Amino acid sequence: MSYARISGAIRLPEGIEDGVANQKEIAALRKGLHEEVDRIRRDYSPLKIDNAFVLWFADAYILGDRDRAKDGVIGGPGDKTVDAVYVDERNRIIHLVQGKYHRAAASDDSDVYKFAKRARDFWNADFDEELRHAGPGARKKLQEAHKLLHGSAKD
Repeated sequence: MSYARISGAIRLPEGIEDGVANQKEIAALRKGLHEEVDRIRRDYSPLKIDNAFVLWFADAYILGDRDRAKDGVIGGPGDKTVDAVYVDERNRIIHLVQGKYHRAAASDDSDVYKFAKRARDFWNADFDEELRHAGPGARKKLQEAHKLLHGSAKD
């Protein structure tokens, strides 16, 4: 069985119809994903494994450019549950990414719920108060996205 890799994206193995895969095919996809995330972690050391996964996702599904994807990664202490921010001013699109990467099954969804609440915070005019305890890298990226959302960024 073979699978294709395009710009970091791992597509379903050939022969899988309608997106339905058996356990062996799923295991092959997971193995390929783990190998790719490990490669990113080595290439962008000292990137943590969760952030390597976020970088892979942003490269594969948002930007198509691994170095630009790396620039948006802010995951770590003080990230306010946002692991990456990508702002496309020309198209007025803001991508906020919360990533969870586990090699084994996990069920802690608390950060996902906090992240969902974060979207509401972006509409709050007092957003700077929300960022009071954010780390400096996260604060800068999130403020940039907030300004764009509220029309105060350059057009």
